[in-house]
Amino acid sequence: MSNLIWIDPPSGWKFGFPKLYDSDKYPDVNAWLVDNGYPQVMIDRFPGGLICGHHYPTDEEVVEYYKQVYYKYD
Repeated sequence: MSNLIWIDPPSGWKFGFPKLYDSDKYPDVNAWLVDNGYPQVMIDRFPGGLICGHHYPTDEEVVEYYKQVYYKYD
């Protein structure tokens, strides 16, 4: 079973979201957001926890993700 999920934080479109989040590689979702270009100041605006849109990827999206992550040819 895949640990991938699409994450779309508030105003995420400004920073290239939604993106696939891999909980195996990043146990801390906030650190992952920052590493992927989401501003820390946006996270800090929600002291009770950042509420993100999310949904599970299709099988095709999972395959494409792993191709990009593990099989970079460029």
